[in-house]
Amino acid sequence: MTPKRNLDSILRGIREINQRLNNDRYITASTGALTRNWLPNLDNIIQLFAQVEYSFHLTQILTGHGYHRQYLHRFKIAETDKCNCDPNAVQDILHLLKDCPRFIRQRVQHMAICQYLKVKPFEISDLLKRESTIKLFIELSFLRRDNPPDAVTDASELSGNILIKFSEQ
Repeated sequence: MTPKRNLDSILRGIREINQRLNNDRYITASTGALTRNWLPNLDNIIQLFAQVEYSFHLTQILTGHGYHRQYLHRFKIAETDKCNCDPNAVQDILHLLKDCPRFIRQRVQHMAICQYLKVKPFEISDLLKRESTIKLFIELSFLRRDNPPDAVTDASELSGNILIKFSEQ
């Protein structure tokens, strides 16, 4: 073995050991639980940011630090951590993405496309399998209330229209 190959092998081994140590530190950290729920290991983080750019909205989803009442209430900026849609529902990022009726249009669109493409709509590691689905998820994260909740009366009709539109692109 030549000295160059030997050095390359040693450096590769050091990188692998560092990657394992950093991943173990990430997995066992006392903070960042929501981020780890979305991205269970450092490989998922690397894969995510190889496909998309950092953004303010994505950071809010991954960390739970954003403009939702649970977070704002924690710092006494909001009077309550409850959502306007239900006085018993805590308005956190997961509620806004998965349950809040104010964002049903965006959620139904995202879920319909994910169903069509056979990926789990709220698992980033699964969404990363297709670049288009992770980008749709990030668009969902903007959570703009373009239409009032009563504008969507038949979710199945809406999802069918979305799939037709998506498959034509």
